[in-house]
Amino acid sequence: MRAFDETDPSSLGSTLEARATLREVAAALKRDRKWILRAFALPMLLFTILSFIPKPLFQSTSSLLVRFGREYVYNPDNRDGNAQPMSFDRDQTLHAEVQILQSRDVIDRALGEVGIDKVYPSIANELKDSPAKRMAVAAERVNKQLKAELLKDSNVIQVTFGHPDPDIAAQVVNHIVAAYLDRRRTIFASPRGAFLEGQVEKYQQRLAKADGDLSQFRREHNVVSFDHELTLLLNERNVMELKLAEAVQDADSGVNRVQTLSRSLAAVPGDIQLLRETSPVGAVDAAKQKLLELRLKERDLTSRFFDDNPLVVDVRKDIDKAETFIRQQEAQPRSVVRTGRNPVRDAVETDLIRARTEAGSAAARRATLLDQRTAITRRIAELSALQSRVEGLNRERKLVEDGYMENVRKLQDARLMDERDQKAQANVSIIQSGLRPVTAKSYQLVIFGVGLVLSLCCALTAAFALALMRPTFLSREAVERSLGVPVLADIPAVH
Repeated sequence: MRAFDETDPSSLGSTLEARATLREVAAALKRDRKWILRAFALPMLLFTILSFIPKPLFQSTSSLLVRFGREYVYNPDNRDGNAQPMSFDRDQTLHAEVQILQSRDVIDRALGEVGIDKVYPSIANELKDSPAKRMAVAAERVNKQLKAELLKDSNVIQVTFGHPDPDIAAQVVNHIVAAYLDRRRTIFASPRGAFLEGQVEKYQQRLAKADGDLSQFRREHNVVSFDHELTLLLNERNVMELKLAEAVQDADSGVNRVQTLSRSLAAVPGDIQLLRETSPVGAVDAAKQKLLELRLKERDLTSRFFDDNPLVVDVRKDIDKAETFIRQQEAQPRSVVRTGRNPVRDAVETDLIRARTEAGSAAARRATLLDQRTAITRRIAELSALQSRVEGLNRERKLVEDGYMENVRKLQDARLMDERDQKAQANVSIIQSGLRPVTAKSYQLVIFGVGLVLSLCCALTAAFALALMRPTFLSREAVERSLGVPVLADIPAVH
């Protein structure tokens, strides 16, 4: 017969609990069956209700074959000729392709092409949200329903998307695949074009600055083309020298002519004798004509009147006076002299005035030409001093322009190479495009099964908790079977 230590109740309790019979467990379940059923029914009812909430989803699947091209081959700098190309690991490559396929850019582009209002109308109708936020929420939901899985031991990627509408599910999958292919070409494109575009932009800025500096320098000094302007100024100065020499000669000739005419004018008298008459021929002839008229009148009067008639007497007195005047004039002849302005002096004075005017004009023209020649000479000296600076600006601009043209040529070559590389980097082929699914995938049974398991767990947990919290007594028969000794009374179980 075995004995046990009465001072160690924990060892007694553990031994008795370990040897509990199925009948005792059934009795405990029977006692707490109401609470255990409640612990099972409540979670089960909740999961049963939840199993009817999700809508069946139609899943469209597209298969992609990934071939390893030179985009996954690293070509180091081969200047020394010893570096060898290195290829990436297969698993890394396929995982990288999956990450590109599930990237936000790919999902945003697919959503933009299909339309948020078509894929998720409830999100599109949230007018209080901004377009960016609606796009973010829709992309997050697409990402949850999008699956990109690698088939084991193959280079195939399966892209699956679920949606309540089978047509939309197929459209989204195909647009995601198309966006993924475009995004992939962009990522694996050679960076040479982007670098050279930056170089071309920098040279454009430098060229614009050089043009601005040169234009500002020309505006400040009023110069368009130094060489052209210097040539014009030199030609103009040569012409000016010829005109100045001619003006000097004209001025000297004018001064000499004025001096000559002044001396001639001093020698020419102002007045000269114009006419000299030695007999008054005109007065005697008039007197004789008058005397003839008087005799004819006397004859007429004597034929009509007597000699003592006053008319006859008066006529005869006039005849005597005329005869006396004629005799006096013929007896004492006189000379008449006329003087006037010397026309030679007038002509000399006119020539002198003209000569002085021409001499003054020639002197003024000579002074003007001298000032112009001085200004041209000064401008030529200024341009000669500035020519070195403008030649430096032109050299700098030429260097920048040459660098710009060289980078433009390199950029064109790089773009051609990038385009060729993009065409050569299409190493992902579509095995199967996303088709319209016929059957929908429902999660009702899955939710129901999960609810059943959790409900059972809850029921067992409740039963165990109730058994621990309720004080009980071990039966005498159980203690006797466990210890193999007779027991007079029931022993309380130790918890």
